[in-house]
Amino acid sequence: MTLSLGQGKIAIGRHAAQNLGMEACIQMLERIQAAVDEPIMLNGTSVYMSRSIESCLRSTLPDVAFAEWIDATGAALAEAQRNGPATIRAFSSETQRRARVRANLRNEFIAALDSGEIRP
Repeated sequence: MTLSLGQGKIAIGRHAAQNLGMEACIQMLERIQAAVDEPIMLNGTSVYMSRSIESCLRSTLPDVAFAEWIDATGAALAEAQRNGPATIRAFSSETQRRARVRANLRNEFIAALDSGEIRP
């Protein structure tokens, strides 16, 4: 299943497989990445796409709702994008922790701007 998430993001989902571990998932992501590496022709010009790929195995977050799982995959994607094009990242508790730290810092910064603690 594929789903457009907007802003140039596409989600690819597959049916659960009991034997799909992280290594098999990474190998699958590498095959997807190789396919995306191929240029597309646009008005006679080769166009190369920039991409970052992430994964979040459902087994990593077994007790969360679908929306929370999508949020977790988004956190892993943001991590992959921060590490540059052509990166593959997998969701982990560390990914989640870093995303929370960044969100808290961003909120503190906005609050400091709003309260006048930071001035030009």
